[in-house]
Amino acid sequence: MKKLIIAVLLIMVTQAHASEWQCEIFRINIKNDTPSTCYLIQRTINSGKIYKRQPYKIKPGTTVTQFEVAETHHQPVSVVLTYECADNHTLTLLSSKGRCYYQTSGKIEGIIVKATNLNAVFSSKEGSYFSPQPASILWTIS
Repeated sequence: MKKLIIAVLLIMVTQAHASEWQCEIFRINIKNDTPSTCYLIQRTINSGKIYKRQPYKIKPGTTVTQFEVAETHHQPVSVVLTYECADNHTLTLLSSKGRCYYQTSGKIEGIIVKATNLNAVFSSKEGSYFSPQPASILWTIS
């Protein structure tokens, strides 16, 4: 019986530890609903550290995980991305996630900083210490 209890505890601790890292990751996804290819022309990391990068080009009708950004020293994540989808069609987006605290990944926010002939909406999913998926934001550019 003792061996069974120890085995169960080890499995629980291992899963909680693996999920903890996911809580600190913020995945930024971009969907291009325009008829043109969109290019990332500027990126500013206000806080956080890039964990994973993807291509800087988003073809029409596709969705890409543009970045995965990790908290640094348990600080919130804040990233500003500027896209150009055609001549005089630009969009600057601010994506942020509060720091991972207890069970949740922190508040997720999306702000359109500046838009010229483009629009965007976002949806988000919170992560947690107990989730195998990180917090994420999906921007749809139109």
